[in-house]
Amino acid sequence: MRVLKPNGTLIFKWAETSIPTRKIIDSFGVEPLFGHRSGKKLGTNWLCFMKLESDEPNQIKFEI
Repeated sequence: MRVLKPNGTLIFKWAETSIPTRKIIDSFGVEPLFGHRSGKKLGTNWLCFMKLESDEPNQIKFEI
């Protein structure tokens, strides 16, 4: 997830009107930690994602 710093969290709200939530999750490339459906027709989805430091490929850490 490029939009997050290591150990960052993202709360994502998606209204499932024309694009299914599953397609959105698949485009992220990771599964959410948890989620919740709300709204009159349960068409709004709240998802929580977290990027761990180990998720950063080829990250070089320098200690000074």
